[in-house]
Amino acid sequence: MRIFFHAFSSHISESVKQALQEDFIKADRLFLILTVVQWLLVSTATALPTGTYLFGFIAGGIVTLLVGLAYLFFRGTVVCRMVVGASLMLFSAIMIQQGLGRIEMHFHVFVSMSFLPRYRDPIPVLTAATVIALHHLIGNYCQQAGWTVAGMPVSIFDYGTGFDIFLLHAVFVVVQAGVLTSIIVDNTKNFCESSAIVQSMLEVSQTNSFKGRIELIDPNPDSPIRHYNTLMDTISELFGQVQKMVFALQKGDLSKRIETEDQGDIREVQDSLNSSMQYMQELVNDINSTMQDLKQGKFSGRVEVLSAGEFSTMSHGVNQTVETLRHLVGQMIETTQNQAKTVEEVSVAVTQVSQRVEDNAKYTEEAVNMMNQALESTQMNVQRIQKPHTAMNSIHDNVAQVQEIAKQTTLLAFNASVESARAGVHGKGFGVVAQEVNNLATQSKLTAQDIQQIAKKCLATAEEATAELQNYVPEITKTTAMGREIQLFSNEQNSALKSIRLEMDQLSERAQRGIQSLPSLNACVPN
Repeated sequence: MRIFFHAFSSHISESVKQALQEDFIKADRLFLILTVVQWLLVSTATALPTGTYLFGFIAGGIVTLLVGLAYLFFRGTVVCRMVVGASLMLFSAIMIQQGLGRIEMHFHVFVSMSFLPRYRDPIPVLTAATVIALHHLIGNYCQQAGWTVAGMPVSIFDYGTGFDIFLLHAVFVVVQAGVLTSIIVDNTKNFCESSAIVQSMLEVSQTNSFKGRIELIDPNPDSPIRHYNTLMDTISELFGQVQKMVFALQKGDLSKRIETEDQGDIREVQDSLNSSMQYMQELVNDINSTMQDLKQGKFSGRVEVLSAGEFSTMSHGVNQTVETLRHLVGQMIETTQNQAKTVEEVSVAVTQVSQRVEDNAKYTEEAVNMMNQALESTQMNVQRIQKPHTAMNSIHDNVAQVQEIAKQTTLLAFNASVESARAGVHGKGFGVVAQEVNNLATQSKLTAQDIQQIAKKCLATAEEATAELQNYVPEITKTTAMGREIQLFSNEQNSALKSIRLEMDQLSERAQRGIQSLPSLNACVPN
């Protein structure tokens, strides 16, 4: 339904009504000025042919006073607008009376009414049309009756009177009023729509929200408000889909796209956003693929999606990280292989040293046993020498036995010297003992010979030999004790070496397991 009186319509928002009210006040001010100008006009120019200056001044003054009072107390309201519309026609009546019904003065009616569309309200036009119609109807009657005003005969038409003339003039006024009303309604509708759109755009700029809509003023499909609401719907839908895309992006979903059927700039924005999301999805998928390869031990994956800016920095960083890891793993493989080789060599060396220590301990034990036997033999010889009568019978056998022991001791001392030389620093002490044992064996041999000679010469020398042998007993005892200490140290050293060898075997086993896992890892590292 078409709206004629927009100022009173419930379909118009308060902000638009406020804008319309401000426009009414501006128009009131303009017509107040126009009223003053017309007062001056009727007091001078239009009064000149008939000399009706006073009539024009007084009548025009009264009309101007009415307009002034209406502006003062009712500006911006329909009352002021109605007074203005009536005042324009009253000035037309004054001019027509000043011209004694001259037909040219009737043109002022149409000229004055043409100003009224400045008001965005048809009421002033309808008021003016009603006032001028009543003026012509009453004036036609007064002219026929011969009435006068201010000493002048009432004159509406200078070429005669009649109801037909009144109707003819009324038809022209009605037609003009209808045309002006249509123009005013269209202009007011455009003004209201423009104001509503401007107010909505200001609200959008202040709130950054595209959810507000304007109520339709005109049901026409081509209404600007309808197009504006459609535009807001399109923008709102675009931002809504963008918001959904952002929410999906926050949740890690890069598959969300904007799907609208819009064209133009909105379509370009949509395509740009979709292309950006597609690019980000491809980049993230490429990075994920590279990370999955890295998780599986493959270092051949790289981010190959072309990128720029921060994305390029990120892609380069991922590729550089993978390359660094590949290099580090290669170094780790080489280090593990070298470590395994070193562990194996150390394990072999420890085994050899342990074997040597075992051999030394064995030889030391044999030497100690021999020294114990030598000690026992020496003590027996001392006892035999102390008993010359009983010992002389078996002197040859004992001398032979002593010589044999000396021979074995010499051999044992020789072997001990050899083993002490092999043991290096650890065998120095034992080498001294071996040398002493060798010396002792030599001396025992010489002593046996001396005993044999002395036994042949004189039994009296037995006591001297006994004393001499008794001097050797502490030395042999001391040497035996040293041999036992060497044996104990060798056993402790052998136990420590066994522990070291056990640790090295375990380390070697771990190294071997690492080496066994290297082929699969090495296959993942590109050359």
